[in-house]
Amino acid sequence: MNQADTGTSTLGNVVQLADGRAVLDQVDRIDELLGRGDVESLVGLFTETCVVHHPEGTARGRDELRQLAARVRTLPDGVQRVQTRKSVRDLPDGSLVVSSVSVMVERDRDWLQGIPFEVWRDTFTADAGGGWLVRERWVERADGAPELHGRAD
Repeated sequence: MNQADTGTSTLGNVVQLADGRAVLDQVDRIDELLGRGDVESLVGLFTETCVVHHPEGTARGRDELRQLAARVRTLPDGVQRVQTRKSVRDLPDGSLVVSSVSVMVERDRDWLQGIPFEVWRDTFTADAGGGWLVRERWVERADGAPELHGRAD
């Protein structure tokens, strides 16, 4: 294994850099689709038997994920989600886990406020085509996360 092709996860395990980049790209794609409200494309990035734990409900499988995604409130005007990746690590079964912190940036008149909002943990499994799909997602709201109001008029 060429050292240029590998990296070390936060637990000291070897992770293929291409795989690490691929799952990080998937997290960005999921965030983008969620922000646009593109539910059909979003659920295509999850396994058929996915489990999503969210403060607004738990979804098991793609059909329930469609319903959950439709119920989750879209961001108010003037609020933007910014994700900060914390780690990529591998599991003994070959899955990869990405842990992220979601910060909401809210514009209020002439200032921006960064609000720690959610912690995400995605477990990815390889698909038959050599890509990665989310098998399980945990979303937890940060302690004291405020209600988002959006742009002031």
